[in-house]
Order: sequence, then C-alpha cells, then structure tokens
Amino acid sequence: MNPRTFEAPWSASLKWISGTATALMLGVGFVLLTAVPQAGSIPWPAMLVAAVPLCALPFRVLGYRLEGRVLFVHRPGWTKRVDLSGLVSAEAAPELAGKSWRVCGNGGLFSFTGCFYARGVGTYRAWFNDPAKVVLLHLPGRRIAVSPGDPSAFIQTLRQAGLPRH
Repeated sequence: MNPRTFEAPWSASLKWISGTATALMLGVGFVLLTAVPQAGSIPWPAMLVAAVPLCALPFRVLGYRLEGRVLFVHRPGWTKRVDLSGLVSAEAAPELAGKSWRVCGNGGLFSFTGCFYARGVGTYRAWFNDPAKVVLLHLPGRRIAVSPGDPSAFIQTLRQAGLPRH
C-alpha cells in the first residue's frame, strides 16, 4: 500500500491557548528577570518559567502518515510509530475531547498529547491538534485519538488498508 499523509491543523482553541500561555509565561519570566533582585546569581525562576513553551515545542503534532498497518505521528525532529495491527474500529469522535480528563500530558500548549480519560471510552493516548476532528482508534486493550485534517479520508484510508478487521 502507498503511504498516505494527513495534515494536523490547529484548531482556533489550540492557537488561543498556545498563544496566551506562551505570552503569559514569557511575560512572567521577563518580570521575574527584571523586577526580582538576583544578587549576582543565575535567574533560575525566570529561566524555568520562560523555558516551558520551548520545552513543549518538540512535542507538537505536525501530521500523520498511514503506511499499511502502521500510523506514524510526526513531531519536530522525530516520529512516533504506532502499530495498528488488530485495529477493531475507527470512528470520528468530535465530542471526545470535551468530555475527557487529562491524566498526564499536555492540554493545549502546541498540541493535546498524553494520556486522557473519558467515561464510556476509558483511558486513551492522544496526539491531536483539533478536538473537532478527532478520530478514535480502538485497538485490543488500548485507544488512540488523532486529528487528521480530513477525518473521513483518514478512516477511508484505514478501510482501504484492510483495517479495521470488522
């Protein structure tokens, strides 16, 4: 099967959260740097607060590639490989993010990534940028949420690859 790539566009909410949080953290870092006396020491508090957005940048989702039974989640400088063998179902789930709780991960600083929980779904791994375009992948013992720019085409590509198995 030929690989198929999908964009991972940002939602308006992700743009707003990322922009606001970055501005706030850089602003607080600047205030700590200029307003709090450092007494000749390294300004660690200012550096730590300002570094949070920089630390989140490498974990943002750039896009996806489906290649046979493998999903590749592209990040800056690296790619996460997810084996989709045994995929039971794939469904558009635009309401999922709104009813989820973040267990561990990033709730909107350049992406929504990590481990989340939703009643009726259970715990799932998330790599998405647009909550309205979430596709939920059900695999034996685990769930994965992604947000390709065209959820219908993503699901159709999975079906053309013989996935899901039902």
